[in-house]
Amino acid sequence: RNVASGFFGFFGNFLFGGARGSFTEQFERTYGADCPHPVFFEGPFNDALKHAKDNLKLLVVYLHCDHARDAPRFCREVLADETVRAILDRDFVFWGGDIFGMEAHRISQLLGVRSYPFFAVILPASVEELRLIASGGQRGSSDTTQVVQILTQCLDEMEGHRAEMASRATQHQVDRMLREEQDREYHEALEADRLKAEKGAEEARKRQDAEAAAQAAREAEAAKERDEEKRKERLLVDFQASRYKSGDPEPRSRILMRLPGGQRVESSFRQSDTVQVLHDWASICAKLPENEGKNFEVPPRFQLQTSYPKRELSDTSKTLKELDLVPDGTILLTVVEDDDD
Repeated sequence: RNVASGFFGFFGNFLFGGARGSFTEQFERTYGADCPHPVFFEGPFNDALKHAKDNLKLLVVYLHCDHARDAPRFCREVLADETVRAILDRDFVFWGGDIFGMEAHRISQLLGVRSYPFFAVILPASVEELRLIASGGQRGSSDTTQVVQILTQCLDEMEGHRAEMASRATQHQVDRMLREEQDREYHEALEADRLKAEKGAEEARKRQDAEAAAQAAREAEAAKERDEEKRKERLLVDFQASRYKSGDPEPRSRILMRLPGGQRVESSFRQSDTVQVLHDWASICAKLPENEGKNFEVPPRFQLQTSYPKRELSDTSKTLKELDLVPDGTILLTVVEDDDD
């Protein structure tokens, strides 16, 4: 029963950190509240490290084991000594822990401790970077005099330690600022890449829209040209049918039309034909059988006007007779320029 109780007590202490309460309470339960001792830092080891670093003090770590043979002597004689207590309370941050607790056990592994009681003077940095300056207490290797000598020597070298602590703090700050700068540059680069990708996508979309609009315009223009070609074909058929219609007693008028290139085209019309008929004839004159091979060039947009006196034939409902283009007349075909958008 005693073996089983000891077994479960050991693992219960290890898993749950020993007796409830702080190490100070555990110490005083074991050695009595009237047993003097230095002031233990109340809180986790990380907090003790930070407190020491912020106050430019060295950290003294005490790792305790109730089963160690020399633990009672070290606690009742060394830690209870007035000089030791005064030095630790005034000039150091003092943290203690029972190795059956998970935190103290972890610290003992980081420091490579194999026997107890154990105390060490540490230059505070971080848990991952524990700088051991001096140690003692193992297997009775340190009595009060030796502990006082170790602490006093550390104090004598304190200026150097403070300089190293300040240097480490400065280096940590520089490293932190460097990491922050690298993170900032990384995020800026990500943002720049994102904006570049968005800009590229927007430009690609605009190019696609422009290409689609241009293609639509080309298709519309092609459809317009096809419609115009079909219109001219119908006009050609109608014009030829009208011109060669037999038995038409209406008087006719001979019209001469000058093209922009200096070429001349002639045809006969009824005197009751309108300016619209002249427009239709002008648009298809190059396709008439008698004009094949003459390479007449008629612009897609044009206007007609009389040669003398010069006047624009804009009213397409007017007849040749009304315009005095009987029994003959001369008209000019001029180019109409596209309006600039």
